[in-house]
Amino acid sequence: ETFDLQVGHEIFSEQERAAWHALITRHIGPGAGRASLDLACGTGVISHLMHDLGFVVTGLDWSEAMLAKARAKAQKRGADIRFIMRDAERTLEDKASYDVIVTRHLVWT
Repeated sequence: ETFDLQVGHEIFSEQERAAWHALITRHIGPGAGRASLDLACGTGVISHLMHDLGFVVTGLDWSEAMLAKARAKAQKRGADIRFIMRDAERTLEDKASYDVIVTRHLVWT
């Protein structure tokens, strides 16, 4: 319930969203339809930022509760993001499936 209310776990202003977009674009470039995997996506904050930038996004997490929140956010925003429950060490995804792989809190958690 309170996970997204903690600093660092949600975007709280358009200024913060713009800063994240600039950071991602600077390091990864524009989405332009490239496939991205968000490992340990949690409630989907980075997944949504990547989607905003034009990436085709898959969010992966091993917590169904977190994924349920991520899916609800996607539905509310009308964002076509695939969220799957898997182990980050054994994703079962084809190795050539993604152009970009990102993670934010994988090591932290």
